[in-house]
Amino acid sequence: MNIESLTKFRKRLTDERESYFAEWEMEPDQREACWQNLALTLDALIALGQQGSVKNSTEILRRCVEQYNELDDGFICTIEREELCDIMYEIGGYCGLDGDGAWVDAWRDW
Repeated sequence: MNIESLTKFRKRLTDERESYFAEWEMEPDQREACWQNLALTLDALIALGQQGSVKNSTEILRRCVEQYNELDDGFICTIEREELCDIMYEIGGYCGLDGDGAWVDAWRDW
């Protein structure tokens, strides 16, 4: 677990809050829910600490992707999917998951 990188990503998420999901065609409450899902995921991963395992991280990331499945009512299209996958793979990489794998695809409906 690269807690330092996860913490930096979380800070960037907060500092640049208005830029996350800004181009997505959705309602403001949906945008907020998407942001919150990502923030809570990062918080959970950071809380695992240095001793966090790939197994624990995988479960947290799976729940995050499944939450995006719940939130999506058709606003996650090609560009949004690519952006979200890039975010998820970056975060997963900090947790020791394979960045070239298809683990997001295995869980997503979008």
